[in-house]
Amino acid sequence: MIAGSAGSRRVGVGAALAVGALLVIGGCAAGQDAQTAEESPVVDGVSANVGDIALRAVAVAPPQNNSHPKGGDATLQLVIVNGGGSDDQLTGVSTLAATQVRIFANQQAASPGSPTTISRVNLPAGLAVPFGYSPDQPVIQLHDLTEQLFPAQTIQLTFQFGKAGMVTFTAAVHLAPGPSTTPREDVRPTEN
Repeated sequence: MIAGSAGSRRVGVGAALAVGALLVIGGCAAGQDAQTAEESPVVDGVSANVGDIALRAVAVAPPQNNSHPKGGDATLQLVIVNGGGSDDQLTGVSTLAATQVRIFANQQAASPGSPTTISRVNLPAGLAVPFGYSPDQPVIQLHDLTEQLFPAQTIQLTFQFGKAGMVTFTAAVHLAPGPSTTPREDVRPTEN
């Protein structure tokens, strides 16, 4: 009987040590200073795919004030990647959040009152085409917003492509200005 008691105590002590070790290890990961804690923006942009076309980092540019006003304009920031073996074209964008979506060759063409819209943007095979990050890039403008848009608010967008077809998804308004450089996406055309 004494041997049984000693064996039970050893098992009990071993179990207590195991539980204690788990609590200590678990406590190491608690709090904001833990090695596994990472801070990242709430809105990084979303991704969508249709055919050989990949849309990456799609978001409404952050407002300069607290929001984009109803009746005002907002631009989209994104990268469109044509991962296919043949060229395609962006032929249109639509949303219920604006009465019209305009596409411009660059930011200068998108200046207030400018009627110089384009009907399509070429998307060469195997290349990424950025929109709205720098003055020389194409611009997609949500014109005459139907509602006030606040940071982190989402809207539904539909993109139409000449070959790949159509894709509808939800994107958000950026909380703060995006990266100082255009996001990069390295692609290689797929072989047919």
